[in-house]
Amino acid sequence: MTFFEQVLATFIGALAAFVFSLVLFYLQEKFKEGKNGKTLMSNIKKECDFNVIFLEDFKDQFDKFLRKISANDKSAFLPLKFEKVQRLFISKAFNEGLLYDSLKAEELQELDSMLDYFSQSTNNFFWTRLQAFCSGKTDAAAALPGFEFDKEKIQKYINFQKLIKEKFKK
Repeated sequence: MTFFEQVLATFIGALAAFVFSLVLFYLQEKFKEGKNGKTLMSNIKKECDFNVIFLEDFKDQFDKFLRKISANDKSAFLPLKFEKVQRLFISKAFNEGLLYDSLKAEELQELDSMLDYFSQSTNNFFWTRLQAFCSGKTDAAAALPGFEFDKEKIQKYINFQKLIKEKFKK
């Protein structure tokens, strides 16, 4: 075997090993990506379950709160929980683009609106309205529509979370 043949054989072997390592790396990344995507979707389902249970309990508390407002009870109080809706895995799936494969544009927009609604700013706005009612600056008739709007939003997003969960089962 001549020197040139040895160099060519070494080069071809090294090139084959390099190509094989690239293919192996690509396959490994695809496998991890698929596994991570499935895990993330599973976690989103669990997050939706948590949110539905949490929001249904919150809605029950909200109903009791609304009855006190309707009765013009100035001692009405509701623990502020608007920012407690879980969003960790939904946000991660948004960032990784996984939700774009499963949801329509309208559903993505609704999900974004839901995440915006359940925030600290909603807590602050609710608290301001509650303080105005309790201090007598606002009467029950004026305060009730705003609080009923919140209740409708909570129910709307309970139903939406159930819809999202069903979409991810498929």
